Amino acid sequence: MSVSNLLKRWPQLLQNSRVITCRRQQHLFFDGDEYRGPYIVRNGLFKVYNQSEDGRENVLHMFGMGEFLAWVPLFTGEPDYHSTCQCLQNGEVLFLPEENLRNLMYADGKLCFELSARTMQYAVRLKQRMNAMLLQNTEERVLDYFRELGAVQEPVALPVAKQELAQLLGMKPETLSRVLRHLCDEGRLKRSGDAYTVPVRLAE
Repeated sequence: MSVSNLLKRWPQLLQNSRVITCRRQQHLFFDGDEYRGPYIVRNGLFKVYNQSEDGRENVLHMFGMGEFLAWVPLFTGEPDYHSTCQCLQNGEVLFLPEENLRNLMYADGKLCFELSARTMQYAVRLKQRMNAMLLQNTEERVLDYFRELGAVQEPVALPVAKQELAQLLGMKPETLSRVLRHLCDEGRLKRSGDAYTVPVRLAE
């Protein structure tokens, strides 16, 4: 079910909600902030990550239009946000207060199931990313990323800077640049300006 259909079916989700406009590099919340509720991305791109004491970042996911952001604590009962969220591209999010959501889910089992399923999709994708980091080499990770972007059908430009993409894929920026050049040299990736395409014969 699309976000628009979800909100049409349960318009009460919008009760006390508000749209937040975010600028690039602006933080939506920080790891350890009191949990007040989740978000739905209306447009833009948002990075969710954890940071070590020495400043190293572990990027968990990048959320785009229509994706559900920071819903896990709603179901686990955690009192705080367990990661940091930063805006990478100017955009907007819809903030949904925790208390209103809980009351709605307690009263409507179908809504609770739908929101739970959305949250589980994120958990599955996180597991897939962890498996990729452990089982795939750098070239396979890059090719899979472009397939997810839809680069099989048409050329796709990198939605974020190489440094941020490298963090998401678990490699250094210089490694990512080297892998991109190597894949293009081998014909496993085609470049046209700033956009890339995965040849159809390698799409599967």
